[in-house]
Amino acid sequence: MEKNFATPERLGRYLLLQRVAVGGMGEIFYATTEDENGSTYPVALKRLHPENKDQPSFIQMFFNEGRIAGLLNHPHIVKSYEFAQEDGMLYMTMEWIDGPDLQHLMRLGQEQGQPISIRHAAEITWQALQALHYAHTLTLNGQPMHLTHRDISPHNLMIHRDGILKITDFGIARMVDHLSLTATGVIKGKIPYMAPEQTRTSKVTPQADLFAMGVIFWEMLCQRRLFFDANEMRCIDLVRYAQIPWPHQIRPEIPIALSELVVWSLQRDPEQRIPNAGLFGQYLEAIMQEIPSEEPLRDYVQRVCAPEEGINSTQEIDDWQPPTLHQKTQVSTNPTRKL
Repeated sequence: MEKNFATPERLGRYLLLQRVAVGGMGEIFYATTEDENGSTYPVALKRLHPENKDQPSFIQMFFNEGRIAGLLNHPHIVKSYEFAQEDGMLYMTMEWIDGPDLQHLMRLGQEQGQPISIRHAAEITWQALQALHYAHTLTLNGQPMHLTHRDISPHNLMIHRDGILKITDFGIARMVDHLSLTATGVIKGKIPYMAPEQTRTSKVTPQADLFAMGVIFWEMLCQRRLFFDANEMRCIDLVRYAQIPWPHQIRPEIPIALSELVVWSLQRDPEQRIPNAGLFGQYLEAIMQEIPSEEPLRDYVQRVCAPEEGINSTQEIDDWQPPTLHQKTQVSTNPTRKL
């Protein structure tokens, strides 16, 4: 996936120094450009795959992604700078996040025997919820946009070395109906973080994002995967039907109130799930007051990520496996009380 250039490739006013990620529609590069004062600064440049540049459906998807990205302005969402075309090649530029995605951070922490702590897991989740609440309630000219990310996963949560989380890839919010689907009808590779209703239909609400955040929060707290099977159909069955252990029953040091909040976000019936990201964040913030403070998140990220990880850490690591896989456990998923 990584691609270094002996001679940097130029696209418009940008020098492409390294390819750091590649997906079905496009590829992302670490690039540099100059500002009006002649100072060089880094950007993330995403361009449409050359083989897709003449495909109307992919062009429309890319335009949709650029348009949505340009509308979002929040401290916990990756900033979009420019959407342009050069020699028939569509591309967009975004702020460069000097730090890993959450999946990479979790893997590095596990490998070094320094997994993400309860406090840091709560801080990461709280930051993501602020961004989701903003997006879910965004209006344009007074009209609700009804944005749902639809692809919340550890790949799309970037953690800057200063401890600030940024959500990326909001473009899928309006593109899901155009994406290439697998035979099972879902987006390949994202099944473990899909809400049950999303495995049946593309017409989902912000509740799907809350379920995905619940899965990610559960995995950070419990230090293992919640739904995992290499077989897509079996993985879908886990998402729909597997019993979900309460986090405090796996790690007794997890506050029961925090465990209850996670389980509330993981209710399979969207009507029984926590109502919105704003309320999720409010409850989490209140519970965090009872969790002892520790080293700042930025210190943890900088300690776990060696300096040379700066560029490589932005890659998607599709083959990451945690040390211990979740085994089915007969534990009720109905909270004993509402928070």
